[in-house]
Amino acid sequence: MGLVEAFRKGSAFVNIDALPELPHKDKYLTASTCSMCHVEQTDFWKGTTHADAFASLVETGDQWRQDCIACHVLGYGQAFIAPEEAEPYKNVQCENCHGLNPGHPQDPVNHPWGAVKETSCLTCHNKNQTRIDFVFSRERRKVACPPLKRN
Repeated sequence: MGLVEAFRKGSAFVNIDALPELPHKDKYLTASTCSMCHVEQTDFWKGTTHADAFASLVETGDQWRQDCIACHVLGYGQAFIAPEEAEPYKNVQCENCHGLNPGHPQDPVNHPWGAVKETSCLTCHNKNQTRIDFVFSRERRKVACPPLKRN
């Protein structure tokens, strides 16, 4: 067996019978929940690169690389680990930027979302992860959802 074949065999996805307990799985709402009330924001998000972040990994065959996936999905290692559970968490979603707030849908007045902070972006948009020079004030405009209309 050649070196390349040995590497591929050794790095292939391994099916784990006993996955660890995911302590925060029930705290993730996903974009589908947000879209029920925030239609204008969801429509805007669908036109951003965040909404297709997972596809960029599929194009290169890197969709299950642990050093890549966390920045292209929501909640990897917290809401899901197994590939067959990934579907609702694919792409960079509302909670990647806004954080977790499981009480918001039932009581939005007492559980409002905070402002998006630069630190949320820097988890992935940093010199170790991306090839672009990330400037929060410039890049945020590309993905900042339209403001909410209050009644």
